[in-house]
Amino acid sequence: MPWNARHAMTIAGKPVPEKNMWATGAGGIDQVGCVYTAQGFEFGWVGVLFGEDLVRRGDKWVSQKSMSHDQAIRRATDHDADRAIRSAYRVLMTRGLAGVAICSVDDKTQRYFEELVEKAS
Repeated sequence: MPWNARHAMTIAGKPVPEKNMWATGAGGIDQVGCVYTAQGFEFGWVGVLFGEDLVRRGDKWVSQKSMSHDQAIRRATDHDADRAIRSAYRVLMTRGLAGVAICSVDDKTQRYFEELVEKAS
């Protein structure tokens, strides 16, 4: 899926709006957004993909600014980067009115999420 597409386009016969319109434009559901373009919006459901910039290790969340794709975060101090990374995920995870689906590209973090679901069931 395109991530914050710079220009409107068509992929697999479906319209994909430009990045400033992904949250409200036709075809936006087929596009990936980011914290900067999701702020201020609320959706029925939200999917949040945890990258390698925030992973679970043991009983702690560990931020890894070197794994962020946000250049401002990569240039920040470790403390400021940690706060920004955690804040971004908090914002994304609070956009869904009915709920949020989460997953991680990191295997250990994904297992942590799956264990939370098992405990809640």
